[in-house]
Amino acid sequence: MPLPLRNSEYLYGIHDPGGEYIMLEKGIPGWVLFSEAIGVDPDDHRAKNYRPFSDKGLGVMVRLNAGHGGVGTIPFENQYDDFAKRCANFVRASQGAHIWIIGNEMNHPIEWPGADWEWHLKSPRPVSPDTVGEQITPTRYARCFRKVRDAIHALPGHEQDQVLVGAVAPWNALTRYSGNRNGDWVKYFRDTLNRIGPKGCDGITLHTYTHGAEPEKIDSREKMPRPFQNRHYNFRTYQDFMHAIPKTMRHLPVYITETDQDIPWRNENTGWVQRAYGEIDYWNKNNEQQIRALILYRWSQVDQWSIDGKQGVIEDFRQAMDFAYKPREIAPPAEDDERKPYRAELTLVETIKASVAGSEIETELTIKNTGSNTWLQEGENAFRVGYHWFDSNNRKAHAEDYRTALPQDVEPDQAVTLPIRIGMPYQHGAYRLAIDMVHEGVTWFAWRGNRSLSMKVIVLASEDVTEHHFPETGKTVKKPFLDLLLTLGLDATGFPTSDELDEDGVRVQHFQK
Repeated sequence: MPLPLRNSEYLYGIHDPGGEYIMLEKGIPGWVLFSEAIGVDPDDHRAKNYRPFSDKGLGVMVRLNAGHGGVGTIPFENQYDDFAKRCANFVRASQGAHIWIIGNEMNHPIEWPGADWEWHLKSPRPVSPDTVGEQITPTRYARCFRKVRDAIHALPGHEQDQVLVGAVAPWNALTRYSGNRNGDWVKYFRDTLNRIGPKGCDGITLHTYTHGAEPEKIDSREKMPRPFQNRHYNFRTYQDFMHAIPKTMRHLPVYITETDQDIPWRNENTGWVQRAYGEIDYWNKNNEQQIRALILYRWSQVDQWSIDGKQGVIEDFRQAMDFAYKPREIAPPAEDDERKPYRAELTLVETIKASVAGSEIETELTIKNTGSNTWLQEGENAFRVGYHWFDSNNRKAHAEDYRTALPQDVEPDQAVTLPIRIGMPYQHGAYRLAIDMVHEGVTWFAWRGNRSLSMKVIVLASEDVTEHHFPETGKTVKKPFLDLLLTLGLDATGFPTSDELDEDGVRVQHFQK
């Protein structure tokens, strides 16, 4: 498979320009990551030239941020359209880059627009109630990301650019929202990917670190205290993220765009860097989804993690490149094998056969997601269970319209069982009930070719009715045949085709089936 334009075939990389000479001297043209604060002005056409790097065979990756320090890695929600235009302007006028990361650590309040927090405190808090900032929820980020990606892909020459989902901050539990009350960073990551979907992005970025400089922390299995006892505390947090990627997105490339220690790099060759690259190579050799880059943070002397001038770390990096680690190339899913998005299998625990006009019933439904979309439990376009009633002429019948929320997000191949409420038609008669999934504000599944769960239901005038007339055949069914009909249901018996008869002293009545 040919490599995408401005890509690298190697795992190695450095955050910021300046240290790329180390990779070029080794004959390993790896990655250089640039981080740009481009603002949100839709009339701003300033750009950058990355060809001095890409022309040398280096992989170029550019992270696009609205800004830093209260501006927000992505802007306020009412500026998403302007930000998308600004990103498109930057991409159109830039040279030598075709891989773009949108935003950074969106679950960390330090990256929220309008945020100003006191980070020196043990429990960080906003400076004032007005400086909390606008929380970047998975729904907000996904909305912004889609706008930016669409704007970039609309540019001539950039239709095939990789637009990557920004990395989530591990161990940060300050972004809490409905369905994620503990602020679990891995759930935030998964919720974000579910809202973007497999056809909504071109790749995924991660961040992973160690708490301390000891090389053995690279493959440490140490976990967090409760309530995050299932989350890794060190470098293998990357595995928590990898395992959380929805199945339908496991063909996408993954890039680890920051790795370091939680203390400044010591000017020593401790073997930390070599062990980190060996760990990712081991993952790639034993898993289908490939990590295409592990990028050391950082070269520039702008914060405490600068590598520039630290010969011990540089030598560690050089020795890591002796192995020339490369990810495997994996083929994307064949177009013919791709599932259709709106597919579901629905099964009632107990079939509905009869009820009273205007009443409501509760029953249990099992639903399996057999499509490619993850069904989101919440949001303005949530997935819910609904239904329609049709009379014998296949006209829609009037009834209370109840929608049932899902108990959780439901991924492809996952099944859930839930109680549902159904309102009966207001007029008695024989009806067809069609239970279906609905993507609110978008479509009913049946409109996209899915088979709804359909059954015939007798709707009685009252609970104590002793007979029921079927205009479909012009026949009336009285007790005790009515009791039998209500027990078996119309799907089993069909409509009556005769009145009650006496055949050789035996009371009989004939039905279609």
